[in-house]
Amino acid sequence: MSRRLAVVLAAAVALALLEAGPAAAQEAVKVKANRTPLRAEPTSASAAVTFFQAGTTLQVIESREGWYRVREPKTRLEGFIMAVLVEPLAAGGAVKPGAGRQVPASPARPKAPPKPSIGVRAVADVGAVWFTASESFDAVTGSNRRMQYGGGLQVVNFWKGLFAEAIVGRSRLTGSRVVYYQGTTYDLGVPTTITFTPVDAGLGWRVALGKRAHSYVGGGVTLLQYRETSDFAADGENVDESHTGYYACAGLEYSLTKWLHLRGEARVTSVANAIGQAGVSKDFEENNLGGLGVAVKLAIGK
Repeated sequence: MSRRLAVVLAAAVALALLEAGPAAAQEAVKVKANRTPLRAEPTSASAAVTFFQAGTTLQVIESREGWYRVREPKTRLEGFIMAVLVEPLAAGGAVKPGAGRQVPASPARPKAPPKPSIGVRAVADVGAVWFTASESFDAVTGSNRRMQYGGGLQVVNFWKGLFAEAIVGRSRLTGSRVVYYQGTTYDLGVPTTITFTPVDAGLGWRVALGKRAHSYVGGGVTLLQYRETSDFAADGENVDESHTGYYACAGLEYSLTKWLHLRGEARVTSVANAIGQAGVSKDFEENNLGGLGVAVKLAIGK
């Protein structure tokens, strides 16, 4: 009997050691604060199964990224708890050095916004130009300003903020031929019509100010066809010439919709040595057909 009892006791001790071994080796954590939730799934959106008070010891079943799956030893209740809400315990129940410093997983880096695609736009514009040769045109037409209407094409985003444009404009003024003598301008009573047809081609750069707004600068070449005609002009008095100059511009663009864009623009144009060889422009020593202008543009397209 004693031999059989010894065998039974040895088996019981071995079984106890097998059961106690994993538990003894099992990691434990301590809850940091009151009302710490135990959740059904490893996500903060999951429902809370229960709440633990500060100091509660829990057994760790497994670790996941930023979470522990734990068991409450007394109730055997299981669930998930965020790693930052507990402190790992060393053997004997002491808090491990450095516990509580767990850093939650870094959030995924937001994706870079997609690059804007190339867009082609049709453009219509209306503007005003104040002449550089203001005295000459004021004497002939009674105004130092002309209204201009035009249209053309733009290509945007073909390399980062770079855009290209080609715009054709049209202005017409009526007046009367004059002569200037000893400080006085005399009207000759001969009606005259002056026509401006500028063709601008250039490049610019847009900078986003928000989801819908951009600022931009640009510049390029202007080819100006200048005509001055009169029904009563003698041979050689009518003018039909083309001159080359340059322009620079700056403005703001606002996208009303995906396909409709409004621009406000200021520009300066210079077409030097285009007049001043004869007539009133020679008297006033003015030779530039350029000027300072403002325009409103409406672009249709991407």
